[in-house]
Amino acid sequence: VSNAGTYNISLVVNDSNYYGSFDGRINLVINPATPETDFSKQFAVDWNQDLILGDIELPEYYRWENSNTKLSECKKASYIAIYDLQDSNYATVKGEFSVTVNKIASTITADSTYTYTYNGNAFTLNHIEPSHSEQASITYSYEYKTFADVSKDVTEIKNAGYYVVTITLDESDHYLGSSITTKVTVNQISVGTPSVMTATYGDTLDMLTSQFPTETVGTWSWVDDQLTVGDATTDSKLLDAALKD
Repeated sequence: VSNAGTYNISLVVNDSNYYGSFDGRINLVINPATPETDFSKQFAVDWNQDLILGDIELPEYYRWENSNTKLSECKKASYIAIYDLQDSNYATVKGEFSVTVNKIASTITADSTYTYTYNGNAFTLNHIEPSHSEQASITYSYEYKTFADVSKDVTEIKNAGYYVVTITLDESDHYLGSSITTKVTVNQISVGTPSVMTATYGDTLDMLTSQFPTETVGTWSWVDDQLTVGDATTDSKLLDAALKD
């Protein structure tokens, strides 16, 4: 008898000087041996929407207890596996393997450049496309310079000048974050300038303010609105006006 199992054995004992004979049967049980196992290996796999435990290949003689378990969360967890030599002389052994489901890469795209003209309102960039539809915040940071090459801190795209905008897609349940940079130019608005104005001798310049062009942003004002029309000192330089934001 060498293999594990239960045996019914016939046993015959002959008479002796001290004992009588015996003729009967006994049960002999040989238990399966417990094999050496190793459940220390750790597994890592990238998430996908169809991922199940059975997609992770185990070493020879190991199998998952529930191979159809869906791995829907990106986390580290332990799952039961079975070591089975498929030999009746050895017992099957249960243990746990550690599995880490990793988040996968994402991207966000935008136009390489944007051009606007100042209109007094903040601009919202369009054509911003994340690579997935999961809930994730999109944030913006700005580097801004005026056309005079003066850097200023800003929190929106509004004033005329140059912007370098960093667009960041935050992490979500299954995706890593990513970012991209784009360039934005906000051109100065083109405004009309006063050319011919009608005045009466003796008028001061502030009386002509109503004849300035009507603009959507900014207002014209005289450099010196108390100069008198017709005054001998009044010339074209003194009639200069300035557009103030």
